[in-house]
Amino acid sequence: MLFTDADTWHGPGAVRAAVGHALRTKASLLSAWPRLVTLTWSERLVIPLIPVLAFAIYPHALVVLLQRFPGLARWLGPKRLRSLGAANGQFLLFRREAYDAIGGHGAVREHVVEDVALGRAVAARIGEGMRLVNCDGSRLANCRMYRSFPEVWEGFTKNIRAAFESSLVGFLATGLLQLCGLLLPFVFLLFSGPFWPLVVAQIALIYLIRILITTRLRTSWMGCILHPFGLLLALCIALNSWRRTNGDGVVWKGRSYLGKSTVP
Repeated sequence: MLFTDADTWHGPGAVRAAVGHALRTKASLLSAWPRLVTLTWSERLVIPLIPVLAFAIYPHALVVLLQRFPGLARWLGPKRLRSLGAANGQFLLFRREAYDAIGGHGAVREHVVEDVALGRAVAARIGEGMRLVNCDGSRLANCRMYRSFPEVWEGFTKNIRAAFESSLVGFLATGLLQLCGLLLPFVFLLFSGPFWPLVVAQIALIYLIRILITTRLRTSWMGCILHPFGLLLALCIALNSWRRTNGDGVVWKGRSYLGKSTVP
């Protein structure tokens, strides 16, 4: 069963390739991440940060290890396993029996970011033999998520805080990691004094990461070059997401989602 977003374009052979990979990996859920198409300045600054954030916080190697050793997964228990899961609603390929076992979309109907919730539902059952596979789908499909600055601001305001569900600690820790590791070095460069070689080395490492991701996933070079400005804007959106989620709620395409209901 393939679920996809209406703004995702699928190339010739995309489904065939995805099914083949799902069979090879014995995936209960295969979540492919399409190439992110960006045209306006705000899209190019913010959207390429999605894979940067994903690589920073998604423990891909640990998930693979736990699926190889289900005994270890059973020892961790469903609650800890669930926190390791993630998925991308732009391309969700389920085995029918796995989809039914987790309750399908009906089981996550109260989640604003239901794709992440579906990935976590599968991850929670790794100890029972389910397998969650996230993979690069940039050569299979394209997706243009938003088309203007208001859409970028509103869309990520809806998603960012809700993606962490009830974990305020996880939300704050991730934001602090981004701030300290990927933004403050550019500020420290102005006041580094004799330590400037260390700061320059850290900035060079940040740009190396961005260049590798940009080349591999074919995201925006503008977002790569203007990295500190894009990250600063993304952190502002994250703070707004926190404010709106704990206040009057978020709005998307004319629909309102009450604050606390976005974080079940």
